[in-house]
Amino acid sequence: MNGSALYFSFFFIPVPLASLVFTGSPTKKEKHNALAIFSFRNSKNNTFMNRVVTMFLIFILAIATFLRLWDLREIPPGLYHDEAMNVNQALEAWREGDFKIFYPENNGREGLFINIQALSLAAFGAVPFAARLPSAIFGILTVLGVFFLTKE
Repeated sequence: MNGSALYFSFFFIPVPLASLVFTGSPTKKEKHNALAIFSFRNSKNNTFMNRVVTMFLIFILAIATFLRLWDLREIPPGLYHDEAMNVNQALEAWREGDFKIFYPENNGREGLFINIQALSLAAFGAVPFAARLPSAIFGILTVLGVFFLTKE
């Protein structure tokens, strides 16, 4: 199984499935639904289910954090041309103090990401880890966002 298939199976399948399983007690119309047997919204075990969902969320976020931050300095080796261009623009913005809203080089880039990357490069130095850290953090926050979007 390649990396993208593993990523898909760990993050895009469990989160929506968890939201389907823990959405709540079925209405009269939903009684015939096959997923209705997994519903718990109006049950006496509501606090228990909140704890289960919270533990599930923590587990998924721990896996997401591990997979995104593990060996970030070395994997993938080197910098892709987009990463290198972003690093050059971020270093230039940091050194000159000229943080822009839009960077027209390299077919145009949004300023927010380049500016956040500049802060990361200023904090950790001009190394691949510092260039990739903002992307990894936004990836972890995306997993959290997908969970909350699919929860109800």
